Amino acid sequence: FEVQSGFMLDVPEELVFPPLAPGDSVEDSVEVTVWSNTEWDLAVGGALAVFNSESDSVDLLAGLYVQDWLGNYQELGSTNHDLAVAQEPTDAAGTTITVDFRLEGAFGDPPGEYTTDVVFTVVPQL
Repeated sequence: FEVQSGFMLDVPEELVFPPLAPGDSVEDSVEVTVWSNTEWDLAVGGALAVFNSESDSVDLLAGLYVQDWLGNYQELGSTNHDLAVAQEPTDAAGTTITVDFRLEGAFGDPPGEYTTDVVFTVVPQL
């Protein structure tokens, strides 16, 4: 028989930040679990579109940042940011990575509730 390379990713469906005042920042984290039978990298990107409570796309000045594998906060956008690099194959329990996010409020943004998508990607090293 043949065993093929494979991977799986478990990500919480939501991260909800507490209310944010303009000029302030809040931080929170999620735990992402990866299963892989080959070496792998984990990356994150997204936050290209922000939607208000009526599902209308809006432009905001507030920034959403993620802490990369080097410990630096990077603004989420069209570029993927590495969260874990050259990780060993996992066991049956997987490997859990804590991903830290920071949201910075801006005075130019109207009050309201907003959503955006963040995309995690596992890249197997074949």
